[in-house]
Amino acid sequence: MSIKFVSRSVEETFDLGKKFASGEIIDISEIKVFMLKGELGSGKTSFVRGFSSFFGLEDLVSSPSFTVINEYVNKNAKIAHLDFYRIKSPEEIEEIGFYELIDNFDFVFIEWPEKIENKLKNACVLNFYYSESEVERIIEVEG
Repeated sequence: MSIKFVSRSVEETFDLGKKFASGEIIDISEIKVFMLKGELGSGKTSFVRGFSSFFGLEDLVSSPSFTVINEYVNKNAKIAHLDFYRIKSPEEIEEIGFYELIDNFDFVFIEWPEKIENKLKNACVLNFYYSESEVERIIEVEG
């Protein structure tokens, strides 16, 4: 199964993330990990911001490019947002406590998950890419 969405703005990508969190797009009751693949600026963090807004956490969301891990927590949800762009090896992923982190959060979003994707089961893969139009992004859900 593959579902594709077209986003023409940051706001539309945000709204799509919020709809995912609400369960309006797909049933996320069995999904804990979301692997976000895509070029820089393709909408990955905007999607996470929208998803997090459903739980009242949108103001906390920022790109984890330099911190590797951002945590967004309130009484409604615990969300971890990771960026593996600068991670050099699977061993580094273990060193940051990734597997323990999964157990302690309701949802985990991983940008640049290619270094770990074969080790995770029941993860939702979202591909973010530019369409032929410079203003449109395609967001494709695998699985």
